[in-house]
Amino acid sequence: MPTYSFRCKSCQNEFDVKLKMGDRTKQPCVSCDSVETTRVFSAMSVVLKGDGWTGKNIKIRGQMRAKNRRIAPKEEAFARDSKEMAAMTISPNVDGEQTDTWVEARELARSKGKDTTTYDSYVRKEKLK
Repeated sequence: MPTYSFRCKSCQNEFDVKLKMGDRTKQPCVSCDSVETTRVFSAMSVVLKGDGWTGKNIKIRGQMRAKNRRIAPKEEAFARDSKEMAAMTISPNVDGEQTDTWVEARELARSKGKDTTTYDSYVRKEKLK
C-alpha cells in the first residue's frame, strides 16, 4: 500500500498514513484528532527499469560512443594492414631459397625431407594458369 502525507489545518502537523490506492476518506490528525486535514502532494521518486526507457538508452548510447572512440584507431590500423596484406604475394621458396615455380619448390622441399602438402594447392593453381 502507498503512503500518503497529510497536514492538519488546526495544528499544522504533518503525518503519513498508509492507504489503499483509491481511498479518499478524511484522515484524522494523529496529534489533535481533528478531521480538518488535507493531503499533501510531494514529488515522487520513480525508478524506471528495463530496456525500453529513454534514460537507459541514453546511457548505453554514451557507452557505445566511448567504446567506438577507444577502438577506432585499432580498426583503422587493421584496415591499413589488411590492404597491405592483400597487396602482398607469396613467392615459391623453401627455407628462404627462391625458386621459379611452385613445382620446383615442392621438389626442393621433398629433396630436403620436408612435408610437401602445403605446396600442393599452389602447384594446382600454377597448373591452371
